[in-house]
Amino acid sequence: MKKLLLDRTTTKFPVKLLAAILLTLTLPWFCHGAWAQDSATQETDRQSSGQSVTESDTEGNESAKKPESVDNLQTATAIETDGERDLIDPSRLLSGVATPGSIEELRFLEQKFSEIAELAKPSVVNIRMRSSQGSGVVISRDGYILTAAHVISRPGAKATVIFSDMKEYKATALGMANRVDSGLLKIDEGQGDDFPYVDIGLSGDLKEGQWVVAIGHPGGLDRKRGLVTRAGRVLRSTAGVIQTDCTLVGGDSGGPLFNLEGEVVGIHSRIGLNLWDNLHVPVDVYSQNWDEMVEGVLLDGRANLGVLVKDDTNEIKSFSNGSPAERAGLKAGDRIVQIGDDEISDATELKRAIESRKAYSRANVVVQRGEETLNFELRFSVSSR
Repeated sequence: MKKLLLDRTTTKFPVKLLAAILLTLTLPWFCHGAWAQDSATQETDRQSSGQSVTESDTEGNESAKKPESVDNLQTATAIETDGERDLIDPSRLLSGVATPGSIEELRFLEQKFSEIAELAKPSVVNIRMRSSQGSGVVISRDGYILTAAHVISRPGAKATVIFSDMKEYKATALGMANRVDSGLLKIDEGQGDDFPYVDIGLSGDLKEGQWVVAIGHPGGLDRKRGLVTRAGRVLRSTAGVIQTDCTLVGGDSGGPLFNLEGEVVGIHSRIGLNLWDNLHVPVDVYSQNWDEMVEGVLLDGRANLGVLVKDDTNEIKSFSNGSPAERAGLKAGDRIVQIGDDEISDATELKRAIESRKAYSRANVVVQRGEETLNFELRFSVSSR
């Protein structure tokens, strides 16, 4: 999974207005509005060395369409303001909690936000599920997309994803966790294997007050406007949720939250009590459950086999509607003797084995049918209880 960044369409925040805010309010919080990114990214020069700072090359000679990364300038930098060069300290601003103390530092941050938006543009997508839509971000060249669970509904659901160049692809929902609102989508095979993508970072490293950039499709896909970028700061960060003051609205759900190194650290989830009180899924949630999400598991759903047994035995009496066991080929009268590594001899052990598994996970089921021992590979459905 590699680095990701995206597009925009907004207008630059007036520097004179920012100066006024600085003088009167000391600028405790910055940028609730959208930033337009259609202007070209300015080149930044290092102090005294005379060497220009350039964007890093993609790894080796890979053909993957990974956007070039944003340089994380950690040394004092000269930035041109009103025809003169003023010395600023990027490491102070990028440390996580610093507030701009001058017009030059404000311009440096504005430039950094623009660079991130330009880097992210190719990889942020609009996701359409029937009549609803949201956002997502591609994090691998073969088309894995991070989004919110409520955007993609359920594992196996079909979607259309639209890139910033308006190219459309069919995709399928994989795993998700409704409680934290994490969801994974994959572009269907046969449509390409070289999609633009971005890197994911570590949400556990976020600090309160750290600068972040939110990108998405507020109000849904607008072909003329394109993506919208908003800057803000982290208000709270835990293992289960990130709270920021980056303004989100409907349509942003599932879009990426970036740190200033151009890495995805969160996925937009929902709006809090106020428009500027917004919640995001920490990206570590996806990393920690990656294998199960790729498998298409509902992480917080209980498995259902869809069988009724005779009395307290392990013998199948009948099937419920849409039973995974019946679809796999099991029949009434079969005795279930094993599920995965769990041996089954009665109804209690059968129930325990099923309840220990997650919805939409897969397992090998062994049954005794007369004198025959048969193996069936099946996928559990979700229990309504």
